[in-house]
Amino acid sequence: MINPVCSIFFHNYYGSHASWMDYFAKTISFPSNLYYNMVEDSMYNLADAEKIFTGGFKPGQQNQINKVIVRQSSNKGKDIGGKMVLLDACSQLNLPTRYGLFLHDKKSPYKANNTTWTTNLLAIAEDGFSRKALRLFEDHPNTGIVTATGNTSNEYDHGMQSFKSNNNVLLTELQKRFAISTDSFQYVTGTMFWFRMEPISQFFKKYPPLQIREMLEQGNIMDEYAGTYTHSWERLLCWIITGQQYSIKTI
Repeated sequence: MINPVCSIFFHNYYGSHASWMDYFAKTISFPSNLYYNMVEDSMYNLADAEKIFTGGFKPGQQNQINKVIVRQSSNKGKDIGGKMVLLDACSQLNLPTRYGLFLHDKKSPYKANNTTWTTNLLAIAEDGFSRKALRLFEDHPNTGIVTATGNTSNEYDHGMQSFKSNNNVLLTELQKRFAISTDSFQYVTGTMFWFRMEPISQFFKKYPPLQIREMLEQGNIMDEYAGTYTHSWERLLCWIITGQQYSIKTI
């Protein structure tokens, strides 16, 4: 097994930073750089939260994290906005990386099976899953995204030639605006997945992530009654990759 340098992009709204650092130290099994975004206007964020990161990991903690890059941002675009901040940091620092992993501290009071759902999403960071995902990338060059079985969705109605979603109008608009064309409209719900870095890097060289972040909505917005740019980009982050002739694989 090749040991690639990976980039973990983690967005945190609910705090518990020390616990999350311990989680990454114990969980991540491949050489990685951790990009960690804190929501500065979250009621869960500590005023001195950044001090947690200044001393690095605790003595004796075995981990594969090479660097921890910390950013703070407002609650704009939820985790999608946070990931845009981290993708910008990755681009600016230009640290070597072949594969990325999108994660965030997921809590959803709107889902009855919230705990099971969250556990299933975070399972993709565990050692066993990570090894299978990275092997898929190595063995199948057309694999662009890897996530857990049951975490994908497709809202496109080929008969109607539209999306069965409140985001239909925005999705069509944004595809044209950013030249995103894909034959597969499958995407990862929850936006937690492994991905090949190259297609993401190529796209954001042309369209800077912080400029895209500017169009996202403020606060903990939902899309039950009307489409949002935030939820539209949840889909488009996958289509950026599949639109460059890569596929989504589930394990």
